[in-house]
Amino acid sequence: MTNGGGGGKPVIGVAGAGLIGGSIALAAHERGFTITVYDPYADLKDKIPGGIAVAPDLAALTADAEILLLATPLGVLAHVGRQLAGMVGSGVIVSDVGSVKGDIARGLAAEFEGRAEYVPSHPMSGSEQHGWAAARPSMFEGTTVIVCPEFATKPGSVGKLEAFWRALGGKTTRLSIADHDRYVAAVSHLPHALAAVLVELVGAEIPEALSVVGPGFRDATRIASGAPRLWTEILLANRSAIAGYLELYGGRLERLRTALAECDHKYLEGLLDAGKRNRDRLNF
Repeated sequence: MTNGGGGGKPVIGVAGAGLIGGSIALAAHERGFTITVYDPYADLKDKIPGGIAVAPDLAALTADAEILLLATPLGVLAHVGRQLAGMVGSGVIVSDVGSVKGDIARGLAAEFEGRAEYVPSHPMSGSEQHGWAAARPSMFEGTTVIVCPEFATKPGSVGKLEAFWRALGGKTTRLSIADHDRYVAAVSHLPHALAAVLVELVGAEIPEALSVVGPGFRDATRIASGAPRLWTEILLANRSAIAGYLELYGGRLERLRTALAECDHKYLEGLLDAGKRNRDRLNF
């Protein structure tokens, strides 16, 4: 184990070199961290800029890393975590950046118990694009990064991980894994599902209308261009929370349909006013 990277910064290892993992690597490298990446599913040859090391396997990735970030798809996250658990030392902080925590995080916490500090985190950033080609070093600037501290056992582990995310430009906030999944179901997973339903509806029922869409439709449905396999895993992993919000959403759609049928001007204006007020509260 080394004693820190350049300028006293911790040495960083990233398992998974897709959009988020690649962006972590690029952002950390740009900010002077010693960074190594590993991805068994991507050919990184000639894609990684100089100064970022590429590990041949997980053992090499863990050799010097002080903070390990698991940025693999949800479907293989637990498997990679189990492999890493036998390779890491007690001084290492391990964090997954998965969009859903729940059972996956609890399982990883059990795997790393007594071996390393496990502190799940999740940057609320991304793109409808995917893979290393879409990664960018500015991905986390101004982004809220959720950190889940409940499995940490050593003083300073959570703060050290938060300091890393802040160094990449993020703004950290702490949540339990239960609250994490509940919140992101509402503001990330539900919107993605609804965007997909909207585009599917128009494409199936009135495909000619797709030739005349404006910025409103494009903005509302941009995220529907995300990787289908990745988002299938996410939606199923957080299905209980999403289903609950879909029920609430369905009730509001029924009320909207009634208001339109009855020409209920007061309800419609109130709905649109509440929507505008809540949207205007967002701090991007």
